[in-house]
Amino acid sequence: MIGIFILLALTIGITFFLYKSWKDLLGMVPTGKRMAYFIMGLLLMSALCLLNIGIATMFKSIMWQTNSSFSYTQLLSISQYMLKSVLTEELLFRGIVFYLILKKLKTKTACLISAIAFGAYHWLSYGAISFSLVQQLYILLITGLAGYAWAYAFTQSKTIWLPLGLHLGWNISNALFHPAKGFDALLVIAHQEQLSPGAEAILSFGLGLLPNLLTLLLLRHLIGFLQRNRLLFSRQQDS
Repeated sequence: MIGIFILLALTIGITFFLYKSWKDLLGMVPTGKRMAYFIMGLLLMSALCLLNIGIATMFKSIMWQTNSSFSYTQLLSISQYMLKSVLTEELLFRGIVFYLILKKLKTKTACLISAIAFGAYHWLSYGAISFSLVQQLYILLITGLAGYAWAYAFTQSKTIWLPLGLHLGWNISNALFHPAKGFDALLVIAHQEQLSPGAEAILSFGLGLLPNLLTLLLLRHLIGFLQRNRLLFSRQQDS
């Protein structure tokens, strides 16, 4: 929690240093439009996570069963933990530093820098320093692509709420099927077929790429949809 306060203090301090007054550069102040982006992000990544789980279930013939030790209190604890960790990472990788880089460089270049930093950070969070080179490159590619998609979401929506929703939606949904940071999952695998190492590698690679590529593909259309409907709503209010 202290990390969030430090990052927020740095955001405010840098903003006042550069502009001599408060400016909501990251689009942090909640508004109806920003909350719509947040909810859209939550729903989109939750749906893509379930799609991934469904594909893995089909190819591996997975049989799921409810974890008897899981409780709704634990679900609340998972949500609280994920919210704090996701907010910290968003302020770190899609926060004020990313905003300043975005002002100096082209959008794609700024997103790529954020993506590489985000991917490299996961070497530490996954304890991957001792992993093989192939495993490290896989982590860098998959988490870096997620970082690129979420940085792109910020550039298109002009608010940190959309990447926050995307990131949180994925992490919480994924934690219901895979144990995370000492928390039990809601569902556990009762049985699954073992694939060959080659087939397992191809499936894992595909499932790593799929949600992030779909996010990039769908974001522009979904953001445009929200903007058009908000404009229509505003016109109806004026008439």
